[in-house]
Amino acid sequence: MAVLLGVTGTLINPSWHILDSFAALLVSFFIVKVGLEILKNSLREFTDTAPPPEILDKISQCTRNVEGVLDMHDLRVRTSGGLYQMETHIVVDGQLTVAEGHRIAKAVESCLAEEIKDLDRVIVHVDPVSEQKGPE
Repeated sequence: MAVLLGVTGTLINPSWHILDSFAALLVSFFIVKVGLEILKNSLREFTDTAPPPEILDKISQCTRNVEGVLDMHDLRVRTSGGLYQMETHIVVDGQLTVAEGHRIAKAVESCLAEEIKDLDRVIVHVDPVSEQKGPE
């Protein structure tokens, strides 16, 4: 549009050739703007920036809603190749068998895979309630 304005202005009146320079300046501004946005997104991923709060809330809610999960802690989420990789600890009843704890961890993984778009990898650590850190 800006280039068209510059060319049209020059055709109407050759002394308006300055419009061509203004059009080029406007196009350059948009090229720089898009380049900075791409750079910003790349740097966010390169520096392992945390995902938006709504993603973290969704992860927490999904995990805590799985039957058998008493609590969760030590949530770590990072972005790699545009996909989320996460690790979390869940707290379960310390009297459960290993198989029951594993079943609960797999249920958490399934819930997260369904709820979180762009999820690449999930690691769920199972902690018995008796070993949960208390206030110090």
